[in-house]
Amino acid sequence: PAVVRPYSDTFLRTLGAALKDKSPAVRKSYAVAAGYLSRLVTDAALVKFIERLDGYYLGTEEEELRSVSAIAAREISKNASDRFKGVASAILPTVFYGTFDSNKDISGVWKEVWEEHTTASSSAVKLYSIEMVKLLSAQLTSASWNAKKQSALSLKAMSEAMDMTASMDVLLPLVLDGLSGRTWQGKEHIVELLPVITISSKLYFVGKQEKLQEIAKILLRESKKVNKQYRRYSIDALGKFLDGFPEVDYYVEVKSMLISILENDDDDDTDDEEHDKPLQLMVMASAAKALGLSWTTNTLLQEQHSAEFVSCVSKALVRNVWNVRTALLESLEKFVTKLNLKESVAVISDESISQLLSSLLEGSLQDFKYVALRNQGLEVLKTLIKKIQGTAIDNAANKAKLREVLNAVKQDPLPSISEVAAVLEASLT
Repeated sequence: PAVVRPYSDTFLRTLGAALKDKSPAVRKSYAVAAGYLSRLVTDAALVKFIERLDGYYLGTEEEELRSVSAIAAREISKNASDRFKGVASAILPTVFYGTFDSNKDISGVWKEVWEEHTTASSSAVKLYSIEMVKLLSAQLTSASWNAKKQSALSLKAMSEAMDMTASMDVLLPLVLDGLSGRTWQGKEHIVELLPVITISSKLYFVGKQEKLQEIAKILLRESKKVNKQYRRYSIDALGKFLDGFPEVDYYVEVKSMLISILENDDDDDTDDEEHDKPLQLMVMASAAKALGLSWTTNTLLQEQHSAEFVSCVSKALVRNVWNVRTALLESLEKFVTKLNLKESVAVISDESISQLLSSLLEGSLQDFKYVALRNQGLEVLKTLIKKIQGTAIDNAANKAKLREVLNAVKQDPLPSISEVAAVLEASLT
């Protein structure tokens, strides 16, 4: 080491250029050598080398160069661990970004490095958040679709780990801009990011009702795209956003689109080919779930629209395949939970309760093929009973209908279901 040390900075600089060699074996050998040499170089030389690795990884879509960048970073991490820690702020943002590489071999190498140097992932994300946001902002505006996708995945993980309020002035315009224009492969990751990053930054939107309305409008626009694969993700994002920000109250604006999908009367559905049916069912499931997520918390609007909601969901529940029915049951759970029965008994009529219970029995509670559907239906029933107890609609007619349904459920072959039904019936005093 004493002999090499005076020349180590020069050697490392030379190895940086040599990493672009055409031979994979030679590139890997140079990467390993760079790892050992990093023990001897100055901090300035090591930072420059890392910047070079960043350039190789972030500035190209050539997998060979991206791969050797990850390998070189791993070798520094493994063979010069203390030196790596000293320049962590320069390299860990790229390491984090690299863990979301679409190439599993490359992302696997980055994950090794990330896990080696971050005992608690969320703590590391918070510690280097400023550097990460700077890097990911640049990648989100890249001309490369892969870079945009990878950046969106990285930002989504960041948003799940920390409050992003401090970075929203920078990030929100970039995310919204990323949703403009035509649909491209991977764009769904940006639309998925939007509800996650906004919900993790609620403080940012205090006093910004117009901005929330703008986001809802953009998500509704994206939910009407023709590309079904993208559309289902957009509808999911719309539902999550509206559920996360009930003050936006966008149900009236979105209901016609969602209901038309559930009624299979969607103007944008022009491809009736059999191979397209599974994807259309996924879109329907997304629409079903989003209908409940977007259900209004406004009492007056509940009075005006609950009959239509119950009618649509009830009809769909008895005629759809299991995955759509699962989504419909989730929607019903949200609907019942959000009903403002303490403010007004008119938010749901006796007729709607009867229709809801009949469809619940036929489309869920008596489906002996799928236990999960029966369990889900039972949860909706429990929520409904708890919701109406002590209110004016806790009347003889509704109790009679509930007993009729519960008597049928008590015949279920599974004790875990039949016994719960018996307990629920006993609670109807």
